[in-house]
Amino acid sequence: MTVLGGEKRVVLWCERLYSSLCPCREEIVISFLEKEEMARANREFRGGEGPTDVLTFSMGDGMEGEILIWLGANEEGEEPDFWALDRIIHGFLHLKGIHHDTELEWEINGEEHKKLLAIALTP
Repeated sequence: MTVLGGEKRVVLWCERLYSSLCPCREEIVISFLEKEEMARANREFRGGEGPTDVLTFSMGDGMEGEILIWLGANEEGEEPDFWALDRIIHGFLHLKGIHHDTELEWEINGEEHKKLLAIALTP
C-alpha cells in the first residue's frame, strides 16, 4: 500500500485497515490531491464538474485500486486527520464493493464504516 501526502497517524490508520482488509497484499494507492487535480480527475473519469471529496478506482476483482482524496472538501472544519480517515474508509468500502446507491446499501455502508473505523483507531 502506498499513501502519498498523508500525515503520520493517517498513514498508520491506513496500514491497520490494509492489514485487516488485504491479506493477499493487493496494491492500494491513496493520494491526496489539490483542488485542480481532483476537478480534472472528476471530469476525466466521471464526467463531473469541479472537484469531489473522494474518487475510487478498482483495478480488479480484489481490493487492488486507487483512492483519490481532496482534503479541501472538508468544509465543516472537522479535524483534518479524522476527516481524511473518514474519506479513506469510504474509499476502502468502495474497493470492497460496498456502495450507497440505495437505502439498504447506505445502511450496510454505515455499519461497515463503523467496523473499519474501530479497526483503524484500535492500537
